[in-house]
Amino acid sequence: MSVTRRMIRRRKKNATVGHVFEEEFALESLKSDRLRVTILIGAIVSSVTILFLLTPIFFDQFQAVFRGGESGGAD
Repeated sequence: MSVTRRMIRRRKKNATVGHVFEEEFALESLKSDRLRVTILIGAIVSSVTILFLLTPIFFDQFQAVFRGGESGGAD
């Protein structure tokens, strides 16, 4: 086998290894991005849920402090 044929085979082998690496790297990057987005969506949904759950509880206190409601306030 001549030297040029060996070099060509080596290049093809290295090109396939590089291609496989690029595909695996791309997949891992997408998995990482998907995890980040999932965590972000979870944080936003939980924050909105807590806001909606606490609003009825503290509505009266909010009205009293900012609107001068029935409990306490200047005459």
